[in-house]
Amino acid sequence: MRTFFAVFTILNFMFAIHAADIAMCDNYQTDFDNLKSGGIYLQEFWRVDDWRYQAQSLAVVGHNGGKALNVTAKNGHHARIYITPRRSGGGSVSFDFTPGNGIWTFFGFKPEKAKWDEFQAALLFPPASDGKLYRLADGKKAELPGTSFSAGSTCRVTLAYRYGNGKGIYRFSVEAPNEKNCWRSEWLPFETAADRPVGIFEIRSIEWNKPESASNGIVDNFIFEGDRSFAKPEIRSSRFSHLFRRGEPVGLNVFITAGEIPLNTAATVTVTDAYGKTVHTQTEPVTAATGKSIRFPVEVPSEKLEKLGLYHASLNIGGDHPVSAESTFGILTETAGDCTSFDSPFGAFLYPLDGTLYAEYGPDYMRLAVQQMRELGIRWVRCNFHWYSVEPEKGKFHWGKMGELVDELYRQDMHAFAELVNTTRWATSRNSEAGGSVDTGREWQSVAPRNFADWETFCARTAERFKGKIKVYEIWNEPGAPRNGNSNGFWRDSSENFIEIIKHGAEAIRSIDPEAKIMVSGFRAVDAGRHFENFVERVLPQVIQEIDIISFHHWGSDAWSPKIYDLKRLMKEYERELPYWDSEGPGAGKTPDCIKNFIWTWSMGAEKVFPFIYNLPRYPDRSLVNPDYTPTPGTMTFATMTRFLAGLKPEGQVNAGPAVRAFSFSNGKRRIVAAWSELPDNRPATATLSGLIGGFDHYGNPLEAVKKGSYGRNSIIIGAAPCFLELDFDGLDPHAAAQKP
Repeated sequence: MRTFFAVFTILNFMFAIHAADIAMCDNYQTDFDNLKSGGIYLQEFWRVDDWRYQAQSLAVVGHNGGKALNVTAKNGHHARIYITPRRSGGGSVSFDFTPGNGIWTFFGFKPEKAKWDEFQAALLFPPASDGKLYRLADGKKAELPGTSFSAGSTCRVTLAYRYGNGKGIYRFSVEAPNEKNCWRSEWLPFETAADRPVGIFEIRSIEWNKPESASNGIVDNFIFEGDRSFAKPEIRSSRFSHLFRRGEPVGLNVFITAGEIPLNTAATVTVTDAYGKTVHTQTEPVTAATGKSIRFPVEVPSEKLEKLGLYHASLNIGGDHPVSAESTFGILTETAGDCTSFDSPFGAFLYPLDGTLYAEYGPDYMRLAVQQMRELGIRWVRCNFHWYSVEPEKGKFHWGKMGELVDELYRQDMHAFAELVNTTRWATSRNSEAGGSVDTGREWQSVAPRNFADWETFCARTAERFKGKIKVYEIWNEPGAPRNGNSNGFWRDSSENFIEIIKHGAEAIRSIDPEAKIMVSGFRAVDAGRHFENFVERVLPQVIQEIDIISFHHWGSDAWSPKIYDLKRLMKEYERELPYWDSEGPGAGKTPDCIKNFIWTWSMGAEKVFPFIYNLPRYPDRSLVNPDYTPTPGTMTFATMTRFLAGLKPEGQVNAGPAVRAFSFSNGKRRIVAAWSELPDNRPATATLSGLIGGFDHYGNPLEAVKKGSYGRNSIIIGAAPCFLELDFDGLDPHAAAQKP
């Protein structure tokens, strides 16, 4: 994807929620002039027909560009723009801002996981009219002399920055044309980390004795631009998936466009393996006139790619304005075991594919993205079909990009399940724009239709469109129930109407495809039990004969594990024990240990697990693959898991020694134990198992030799990232084998 910056999203549907009502809510408290903000969440919406951000959004797909938008954030809420620089250099963020009266509002850059007051650069508009501007640094505000901007007067705000080699500088400027008032700060320093100074550009408002309905003002005409004095470099794989087989050479392509200063220097590409060893270096002369581009290929010989796993490629350009870029690629082995079967547990929850890929790859990008998932070992994909997008007008159906995705999955011998959710506006029984909690949309989307026959038609037409390609349908998502008048989950109606949604939907789907399986309904821990008035307990006995699979979103949490036992207990009580899927599961993420919760959930009894894989703005750390489709350590660890555990079934947790978490998998002929150290500070631990004959790290490379012990129990040193231990299958129960004296 030819982007130098991936700007993910900014949406204006933000809602404050009290932590007492939503268990997951962080209730940020500040001591900044005794201001207080409520719990803060970010809301995002997409249109299913083209999977572009809906309503007021921002998408910058090139080095320079912008888009008009209009954001009126409510008091106590914030908006975010995710910016991931892929090179050193500089740029600016500009926008028009009309400050509201009575609320602190500030803009700035901060690391992805930083708290509200840990901005690297921030500008504050005060709550009083004719007030001074302030700069936020180290959680303290400093008045900016010579500034005075009135509430209601539109200002042009610009934040410019430059960075490289771990250091950066920035400055703000504010201009109010109507007041003939202009101010510009001096250049100020900030620290960068791994050439990534910016995780988030954030716009936030804080309450100042104002009700939640108060506005912090309006942001409009947002523009993001690169510093034109710098060259614009990019390095990327010659293959869309960035995945290669062991034994084949890797091709890279370097693209460099000169900035305002011509280039007459050298560019060096350095490739390192997953363990930091440099395996290839190539230096090329770089000569380009202002604004002109050059390209040169780099080929890494296969004999230099000895290790499996993630490789890093960096591009560094010298001269008066040095810049750099980086990319990654992965080396895989062939798929092991049976990964092609309908029974594979390896799923993915696919958020919107990036529509900007059309600019480079055209419609073929869908095939390429599915191919990448298949190479990683994924065999199942969750595809959401929102009724309001599929049938925006009665009788006019359009399944959009998700429909294309299902078709492509079928062509590549993969499987999709369809989630049918969200009432369309013309059919809703409650035409309310009220927002819900977290990301649950508008109230009109989250209630029953006036006529269930319309819902039946949508379900039946979807089953007709995908008959033979989709065999499992999940009805709704994370329903929850109203509690004390507060919305929870994606359903804001009665349990009785939810029961009708399931029954009518199941009947309609089976009228077209009698073999289809019906799944309900992405329940969460809070949906069962007293917290939300026993919603699951009220719904399940009325529909259990209508459904084939129960879905629970576990997220690999020990705290939520008892809820799985509660669901199993309920099914036993209702005399129908159903398979359990985790249709929005754990396991995604960018670190090597991302698959721990996947393995945990699978071992807890989930037949299939669906972690997030692509482009997840709300949870940027949980996407398995980078936004530009390059692999991460988590990507390659996931691929390693699919290769070692494909075709095996979980046998449960085993005792492999102190501070070791271990789970056994077998097919009756072969046994693999997935294990990792739980010592603090990522310290290694010793795993000891009966019949242990070898081990491989999270990338699939051999661990150091097994140390032989007595009674057939051998040991091996393992790290905090999951590894895969091979046992000599002797027919013994793995629990007994692990506990032999």
